This record gives sequence, C-alpha cells and structure tokens, in this order.
Amino acid sequence: MNKKQSALLKQTRDNLPCWGLLFILMILSLVPINIGPLSDARPMLLLMGVFYWSLFRPSFPNVFMLFLAGLFYDSFAATPFGLTSLILIGTHALISYQRKLLLYQPFWILWGIYSILAAIASVLLWLIHMVLSLGYVPVSAYIMDILISVAFFPFIVSLLKIANPPLAQHYNKK
Repeated sequence: MNKKQSALLKQTRDNLPCWGLLFILMILSLVPINIGPLSDARPMLLLMGVFYWSLFRPSFPNVFMLFLAGLFYDSFAATPFGLTSLILIGTHALISYQRKLLLYQPFWILWGIYSILAAIASVLLWLIHMVLSLGYVPVSAYIMDILISVAFFPFIVSLLKIANPPLAQHYNKK
C-alpha cells in the first residue's frame, strides 16, 4: 500500500465515527417531538452536527457527502428535494470561511451563531413551503423547530465533545 492509500485509509477510519454520529443525528432529526405545543417540532440535529464539525474538524464534512446526506434527509422528511443539502453546504461554507474568527470564541457566542443559522434555515424552509403550497403555511411549527433546536444545542455539543476528545480540551480552556 502506498502513502496516499494509507493516508486515505487513516482519514476514513478517523472519520467513520463522525459519519456514524451524523447519521444518528439525521435519523433523530426526523423524529417529531409530540409534547403539548411542541407537536411535530423537529430539532435540527443534523444542522448542529454540521455546524460543530465544520468548525472543529473542517476536513471531516466534505461537500459531496453533505449533499448526499441532505438528499437522504429530504427523501425521508418530505421536504423539497435538495433544500437540506443547500442548507448544510451553506452552513459548512459559512463556518469554514469564518473558522479562524469563530474557533476561539466562548461557547455562548457559538450558541448564538448557531441560533441565528437555525433561524435562517427555518425561515428558508417556511418560505419554500409557502411558495410550493401556493398559500400561507402556519409559522408556529417552524418557530418551535428553532426554539427546540436552540434548547438542544448545549446537550448535543456536549455529546459531540465526548465523541471527539481532542475538542473537549478546547472547550475546557474557556
């Protein structure tokens, strides 16, 4: 085996747990939370994973795999085909572009930035659904998606830190 194949095999082995976790986050994102006013609210766990790894492991989520993950999600979530891919790739591009600025920010700033991204993604989904249905779509479900996603963010990031020990050292310095 040559050096290039060996490096590719090592990268694949290192990224396999991340892809497994991203797949689990994607499946959990499809499950609605049915608790009182939160009926049919779906936390944007897949977006959280892409946000986290685009910032702390930029070599992990490549655009092609994010595109496939988005198409897979869209096929099960009954969202417009390709929209989730667009959101995931856009998030990855934005976070990668601002990585040097964001990398050493305290957690509450990252939480705020994720909150803004989740709101933008949810508004985009709402607008596309309104255009496709040719009428008004109630915004309450989308607002609940944002709120539940923002509330879940610290918990999910804690789990992702455990899954990626070198990153835990970064957070513990803050």
